[in-house]
Amino acid sequence: MRHPTGVPRRLVVGFAIAAGLWIGVFIYALLLLPRIALGDFITYHAGVLRLLAGQPLYATFQLAGPYSLGDAAFGQGYVYPPSAAILSAPLGLMPLELASLTFSVLSALALASVVYLIPRRDGASRTAAAAITLLVVGSGPGVWSIGTGNINTLVAAAIGMMWLAPRSAGYLAAVGALVKLYPGMGIVWVVRKRGGLAGPTAVGAIGFAACLVAVGVAPWLQFVSALALGRGSALFVPAPRSLLTAFVGDSAAQIAVVLLTLLALVAVIRIRDDRRAFAMLSVAVILPAPEWFAHLALVPMVGVLPLLVRMAIQAAPGVVLDQGVIATQSPARSIPQSNRR
Repeated sequence: MRHPTGVPRRLVVGFAIAAGLWIGVFIYALLLLPRIALGDFITYHAGVLRLLAGQPLYATFQLAGPYSLGDAAFGQGYVYPPSAAILSAPLGLMPLELASLTFSVLSALALASVVYLIPRRDGASRTAAAAITLLVVGSGPGVWSIGTGNINTLVAAAIGMMWLAPRSAGYLAAVGALVKLYPGMGIVWVVRKRGGLAGPTAVGAIGFAACLVAVGVAPWLQFVSALALGRGSALFVPAPRSLLTAFVGDSAAQIAVVLLTLLALVAVIRIRDDRRAFAMLSVAVILPAPEWFAHLALVPMVGVLPLLVRMAIQAAPGVVLDQGVIATQSPARSIPQSNRR
């Protein structure tokens, strides 16, 4: 059944729901931003300063028992692997204000560039690609991530690059794993595309070994404890682990989430359509997270973009596609064949 405009009614309903969610999360992020501004970047910066001063990365309360991950914000603790502090050491050489501005601007530009290129590669017009970029970067999750200086802005950009340049996926996954573990699951995209694993594996192994030599074993053991003891906060929506913990306990919930993530990664390899498989990968990346703050939604937002762009082109090619593409292709073949996955 179609809307009077000719667009399928289910797409109109889906668009209305998505628009409502976008507006709601955007307003929520704006209202919350004064409380959380730079909260994550201050943590990164403080972690680097502690590392350079030879002090423990992880706070005592993080190792003593279960704690709220929100309590580790604003430099009160650290919830990333020691390698993240080592890789971000250059930021510790700058004053906090300059470092945060540099990081936020570069992260936002990286995300905007990647998001813009995804629809453009499918033949979308500059106007359509710019509008999509504004909707993603200026969304509630985008405002939250950039406003707090969170690394997920760069993680989302890296996920997008895995789509645009599949040969880079393994290396991005290796570096991402050293910064935040979960992006390491991008290596599954290399497996799906039958790419080489030797190079990315070497980069990851050498990076890990160098960081291990630099800080020793103890900080890594502390990281494992801090990660296991962290509990989600109620600032957004509860993560699967938090939901399951209420019914089966934390240990069983962690095991269940790991199994769920493995199933999702198997699906990434087995799903026939590349775009649907890539969307599944972006969801799998965030599944094990102990908390789901809004900024984490940037990752699946970018991951589902290739699929949504294809749907938009098929539903309304005259609105989305560049006029040059429309002039050279029939409506049934509106997506360039090189990108028709």
